[in-house]
Amino acid sequence: MIALIDYGVGNLFSLKSSFDAIGRKAVVTRDEETIRNCDKILLPGVGAFEDAAKKLKGS
Repeated sequence: MIALIDYGVGNLFSLKSSFDAIGRKAVVTRDEETIRNCDKILLPGVGAFEDAAKKLKGS
């Protein structure tokens, strides 16, 4: 399973639908245990990495 990290930026459900369309199981999550149990982890970009990094750090 692929973990799509939900950190409050971007349209992750559209990305999840894309994975569903090609037959890959993906989950949108911010739960640490779920992330640890996935085979792959995807931190989707938003075109403004600095802003996304600040959001992840809680700034």
